[in-house]
Amino acid sequence: MSSNDILDMYIYETNSLLEQLETIVLDAEKENTFSQDNVNEIFRIMHTIKGSSAMMEFDTLATVSHRIEDMFFLIREGTMSVVKDADRPALFDVMLHAVDYFREEMEKVEAEEPLNKDVDSFLANINSLIAKIKGEEPEEAPAAPRPRPEDLGELCTDEKAQQITAFLTGLLEHMECRAQVKVYMDAEGRYKVILEGEKLGALIGRRGETLDAIQQLTSYTVNRGQSKRVRIHVDAEGYRAKREESLQRLAVKVAGKVVKYRKNMTLEPMNAYERHVIHTALQDYPGVSTFSTGTEPNRRTVVAYDPGKK
Repeated sequence: MSSNDILDMYIYETNSLLEQLETIVLDAEKENTFSQDNVNEIFRIMHTIKGSSAMMEFDTLATVSHRIEDMFFLIREGTMSVVKDADRPALFDVMLHAVDYFREEMEKVEAEEPLNKDVDSFLANINSLIAKIKGEEPEEAPAAPRPRPEDLGELCTDEKAQQITAFLTGLLEHMECRAQVKVYMDAEGRYKVILEGEKLGALIGRRGETLDAIQQLTSYTVNRGQSKRVRIHVDAEGYRAKREESLQRLAVKVAGKVVKYRKNMTLEPMNAYERHVIHTALQDYPGVSTFSTGTEPNRRTVVAYDPGKK
C-alpha cells in the first residue's frame, strides 16, 4: 500500500469519526448530558484519532485528541456526575470546538497545507475542564474578555434598582450564596442584573433553570401591584451569553441536518427566550422555517424543512 493510499484511508476514517462525534455532541447538548454509551464512544473516537494521527506524524492533532481522550477517561470512570451542571456548557463548547478544529485541520491535510500549530489556548481550556472534573483548582485558561460596565449600560441606582438589589440581596443570603448584586440600565430601558462572585453554579442550575426562577421571582416582586411593568434580566458568570451562543450554534447545526436529510427536527423543551433565540438565528436560513409546538413548560421549537424558503 502506497503512502498516498494510507493518507487517503486516514482522511476517510477520521472524517467518518468526526461525523459520528458531531452527531453525538449535538444530540447530547439537547439533553445537557452524555450517556455512558456516548462517553465510551467519544473515548474510542479520540483514542483512534490520537493513534492514527501520531502514526501520520500530525503531532498537534494527536496531542489535542489525547487530552480529550484523557478527559473522557475521567468521565467514563466517574460517569457524568463528575461534571458539575455549571461546567456542562463549557464541556459542550469544547467538544463542538473540537469537531470544528479537527474538520478544519483535515481540510488542510487534504489540501496538503501546513497544520495549525497554535493550539495552546484550546489545550488550556481542555486542561481547565480536566482540573475541574478532578476537583482541583484549574490553571488560568485564556478567557474571553468580560464585558466592561459601559457595555452593560449605566450602573443604575434609581428606586427600582434599589428594590431589585434589596430583594436579591435578601434572597441570596437566604440561599447562603455570597454574591454581589449590580444593576445596570441598558439602551432599551431594561434592568440588567449581574450577580458577581465565586462558584455561582448553584445559582445557575441545570440549563439555567435556577437562574430563570430567580429572574421570575425578582420580576414578580418588583412589578407586583404596579400599573407599569419593568423588564428585568438576571445573569451570573456570563451564563446567558454563553447559552445564547450555544443555542445559535445548535440552531445552525440542526438546520444543516434538516436541509441535508430533508426531515423536520424537534428540539428540547425551552423557555420563551431560548425559543426566540432559535427562531431569530434561523429566520434568514434558506430551506428551513421554525415554529413552536406544545404547552409550557414542555413547549418545543420545530426546525422544519422548507425548500421554498430562499
